[in-house]
Amino acid sequence: MKDYTSASAPIGITMDFAKAPPIDFRSHGFGIGGIHPAPPPANVVAATAAFKPRMVRVFLQEFFSPLPAPGRFDWSLLDAYLQAVADMGGGIMASICFKPPCLFPAIDEDQNTPTDPAAWQALIAACVARYSLERPWVTHWAILNEVNIGEWGGCPHHMPDPAQYLDFYALTAPVIREVFPAAKLGGPSYAGWGEHCEDYLRAVAVGCRERGLPLDFLTYNIYEDGPAEQLRAAQGVADAARDFGLESYITELNIGIGNEPSIQEKAADATRVAALAGTLIALHAAGVPTGTFHYHLYDQTCDPALFAPFFARTRYMAEHWNDIPHRLGLFDQRGLPRPAYTLYQWLYDLPADGIGLDIDGEALGVAARDGAGATLLLTNPTDGDLLAHVRWADGPAGFGRLTVDRIVGQTISRTEDRTTYAHNDFHFDLYLPAGSLTRVAWTPDKGLEQP
Repeated sequence: MKDYTSASAPIGITMDFAKAPPIDFRSHGFGIGGIHPAPPPANVVAATAAFKPRMVRVFLQEFFSPLPAPGRFDWSLLDAYLQAVADMGGGIMASICFKPPCLFPAIDEDQNTPTDPAAWQALIAACVARYSLERPWVTHWAILNEVNIGEWGGCPHHMPDPAQYLDFYALTAPVIREVFPAAKLGGPSYAGWGEHCEDYLRAVAVGCRERGLPLDFLTYNIYEDGPAEQLRAAQGVADAARDFGLESYITELNIGIGNEPSIQEKAADATRVAALAGTLIALHAAGVPTGTFHYHLYDQTCDPALFAPFFARTRYMAEHWNDIPHRLGLFDQRGLPRPAYTLYQWLYDLPADGIGLDIDGEALGVAARDGAGATLLLTNPTDGDLLAHVRWADGPAGFGRLTVDRIVGQTISRTEDRTTYAHNDFHFDLYLPAGSLTRVAWTPDKGLEQP
């Protein structure tokens, strides 16, 4: 009977065991916060700790209220929050987004000079001492977030001119370095990508060099469905960073937002995972950027009253994070995992020894070996089904167990489990539905061998 798989020409995939590119997806971590001050649920903390992430990025938003009055610090909310994040393991990148009303009395995103600069620096010094020295949690300090769009990006600072950002950076970064000399410093988490982003980041790097300011990394945020667009953005920013000897990070990474209905069924659909997997695989293959942070770690809700003391667009925040939420998390609000959690689990579980992969078609993939075993991850981020013909080159020989697991639609399932004999010309076919992620594992097994 003729059907799609018999009528379509397969794409060719060769796993070359003689090539061994390194595999390490732990530079792709997770981001959390900016919406409310409650610590993440215990089950989310435990599930994230199981990943052993290299770094988690957080917002130090004003609703933590660290400076109720000049010279009087209150760390009660932030202590509990950062303790939970520290329990996830790894280091912390903290994006400073404080705007204490006692130093910024006008609720205005364009008013960004503290009335008492010395009091602002005292706040920063105390914060760094507490969370990098007394509690050695924060290794990377990022200054502000999405300054090019201000409150539209969920943070109270709007600095469309990089010169404005440099003035604020000069007020803040040297204090951090003085208190914690090992600190990694950077910013500004530019919202979006392209020429304007690269120009802004280059201006920041040039300005820091001219003023003798410490700068270790540049950051930007991107929400795009297409792996090709994500890769172009990362390469452009990485090129700008490398010109100044800097690292680069995507501090908010996810698929496109705002162009689809906000319903639970869409959040759990594998189409999102396929696009995200394609992005992570493409970035890994290109070696850019230095690291990424999937935003959000888990879905959150917003009480606009928390933002009212320092934020004008409180209704806007409630619209985006409460009424019609983006549902971008690896977990929902109750800590139940979505398919994206499985994606990161599969990527983090890959052995360190890679396998060369040559794909003649629209799929994207990565492969690795563990001794004589092999794992292949393939994503089809297109809107059309694909048939793949996979062959080994210089692979292990002998009997083994071949399993195929797939995320498609809202289902994660094992679609194949059989005994095979691998040889010099070993090959097999795979069905790659549109918007799906497939994992193939081959592990040595006695099979039909005689005892």
